[in-house]
Amino acid sequence: MAHFLGFLAGYCIEGLAIWLYSSVFTPRKRFFERIILLSVSYLSLALLSPLDLKWMNAVLYLSANFLFLYLCFRLKWYGALFHSILLTSVMAMYELMVYSIMDRFAPHFYQQTENFYLSFIYLISSKFPFLLTAFVFALAAGKIKAGEKSEKGALFYIAVPFSSAFAMVLFIGILENYVLSDRMKQMICLAAIILLVANIVMFVAYLYSQRKNEEYLQTRLHLLREQKRSEYYKMIQEQNDNQRILLHDLKNHLSTLEMYVTAGDNEKADEYIREMFHFDGFKPSLVSSDNDLLNAILAGYRRECENWGIRIDADIRSHSVDFLSENDLTTLFGNILDNAMEAAKGVKDGYIDLYVYREDDTPFLVVRAINSCECNPFESDGKTLRKTSKGEGLHGYGLKSIRQILEKYNGSMEMHYDGDNNCFQLTLLLDST
Repeated sequence: MAHFLGFLAGYCIEGLAIWLYSSVFTPRKRFFERIILLSVSYLSLALLSPLDLKWMNAVLYLSANFLFLYLCFRLKWYGALFHSILLTSVMAMYELMVYSIMDRFAPHFYQQTENFYLSFIYLISSKFPFLLTAFVFALAAGKIKAGEKSEKGALFYIAVPFSSAFAMVLFIGILENYVLSDRMKQMICLAAIILLVANIVMFVAYLYSQRKNEEYLQTRLHLLREQKRSEYYKMIQEQNDNQRILLHDLKNHLSTLEMYVTAGDNEKADEYIREMFHFDGFKPSLVSSDNDLLNAILAGYRRECENWGIRIDADIRSHSVDFLSENDLTTLFGNILDNAMEAAKGVKDGYIDLYVYREDDTPFLVVRAINSCECNPFESDGKTLRKTSKGEGLHGYGLKSIRQILEKYNGSMEMHYDGDNNCFQLTLLLDST
């Protein structure tokens, strides 16, 4: 009975370990459904444990964890399999270390089913370190939500924990069925420690690969967005060119209309007027500076801001941005206006004011953006910007892009939030030399 109670208490701790470990994943099932599935799974494991079949217990434990993670959380099957095998191998290694140490002082203690004292020591010594390790793993994985970003490359990382779990069960079987010297038991314990370290290293490598994959994906998405944005601005710029051409040719169009009207051919005159309304040049365009690309950028954001009820004004001095390349101009003002528009969305009478000018008698360009912002975007230290749920704008890769441009032009950046007026101010200083 004492032996079974030890099993039951051990499975309770192991269930708590997988519960803590799974807390970093996005649930697929409701809270009570997860509790019920986990409880039924581990109660079944506890009822089967007196059969004392090591291989079967290990396989069932791994299967229970896999089903719990795969059914209850938004994980791919290979991600759930990796985490299940990792937990199984770590649990088996702690059991082996404790088993080999205790077997030196109480040979074959595992077969002494009524010795509650030995069962309790074994339980405390093996399960609580496993619980602590699962908690630490969860903290590390939670930094990047590793399991949710698992690629099929996770199958590669399964090799080490799977081999470790196999070796641990094999070693425990040897200790139970054969009489080994103290030196051999020490070697087995050392092997368990080495394999534990190997699994920790593999787990760290897995997290590192997931972080790199995520950074690569975000970079690709960011570059693609910049590319699409640049293409869009070029399209607007072409539209502005068509408008200038149309205005230049307007005299000829009016002469043609006059000819139709004078000839009394009103039908052709009406048809010609309808065709003129479809000319690209008649589409509205707002000119804010003497830089065509910057005008196109601002025109695009003005149209989007209108949909959100955001007023956007720009004061851009002549030839102030001539030294910036088209890519830098697109990235710089695109990210500035992205962040300003995101902050001004949903704010009553939201606005964005943009000022771009050269400091008198200096080579420095000043870019100042002031936008409405209903809540303080800084952390408690007053310096670090809070990350948004999407990780976009100045809080994510947008800020990295702006900083890269500032480094390129030996620039600097200042940010300030005015709580009295609920506005955010960004000031950039770039060297045009």
